[in-house]
Amino acid sequence: MNRIFSAIPCIILTATLALSCAKSESVNSNVAAKKQIEAWISLNHPEAVQTSMGCYILEDTPGSGVYLEDPTTYPYFAMTYTATTLDGSITESTSVKINQQLGAYDSTYFYGPLIGNRGYSSTYEAYMIPVGLEEAISTMRVGGHRKFVVPGWLMSYSRYDTTEGYFNNETSSHMIYDLTVTDAISDIFQYQVDSIERYMTRELVKVDSLVLGLYYIQTVPPTDTTAIDAGTTVYANYTGRLLNGRIFDTTDKDLSKINGLYNSSRTYGKVAIRTSESYSDYTIGESDSSEGSTMIEGFAYILSQMRTGEQGIVIFDSTLGYGESGNGTSIPGYSPLRFDIEYLGKKEE
Repeated sequence: MNRIFSAIPCIILTATLALSCAKSESVNSNVAAKKQIEAWISLNHPEAVQTSMGCYILEDTPGSGVYLEDPTTYPYFAMTYTATTLDGSITESTSVKINQQLGAYDSTYFYGPLIGNRGYSSTYEAYMIPVGLEEAISTMRVGGHRKFVVPGWLMSYSRYDTTEGYFNNETSSHMIYDLTVTDAISDIFQYQVDSIERYMTRELVKVDSLVLGLYYIQTVPPTDTTAIDAGTTVYANYTGRLLNGRIFDTTDKDLSKINGLYNSSRTYGKVAIRTSESYSDYTIGESDSSEGSTMIEGFAYILSQMRTGEQGIVIFDSTLGYGESGNGTSIPGYSPLRFDIEYLGKKEE
């Protein structure tokens, strides 16, 4: 399950793995774990402030933005962070610099602020962040920085009525988070739309959306405006990127090499796309095969609107892309995407 981010092991993934094995461990180990964390705090941070649930705040620099407060006010937030174990080993970080120092940096990975869902996901049928993390950030302002320790029993997606419920039922490793809140988000869709419109104003030209959350700029008009019949194989070239400019996929071999994406087992150049009565049934793959990979909705939709010889730029929000889960190591959840597309049309006989 990928909940926030998969470029590096993330807060959410760490807790997910912990959750999968928590029930198989003896909860009596929390008695020893509690003594361990208390001893560590006493030795290393005797001045630490303990929260009502049992997290420990080691450092706190207030921000000047809004309070995150209750999740119903700001159900999403953006953050940067580094996580370590009590012995000082870094297990995860959104920082390019830290990953370079660890020798873990990969140019194809996404680094930077991640968006976290503070609530319950109907997609995954689970809460999306550990309860200890939620408690720690709930009293932070945007721009604030906090370093805190989350006891293992609070690294849980489950929700109990009392703190004792976590202590008696959940086990995992203690984690230290060095975290900065970069934004508070009340409406995740509008947040993405605002990001897209700022991007277009800054980088392109501002246009109205074709459908909710999708914007298209035609850069080269078609050479043939004839509609192509459903069930036809057509061809296209494309390059996909995030709004920070980082390319995550392309049919251009040279561009893939420049951006560290080159795969010797992949065939570069135009790709075959099998059309259908509904764009949601378009597939991408070999033209002589009835099977192919499904396409994300925003990409498929604009292909259904383009005509032979046309080139354009389409930008759309994550509901038309990879949603809250993102895709692999390159695209985090809730990411608007941009595709530069050249629609070649049918293969000439």
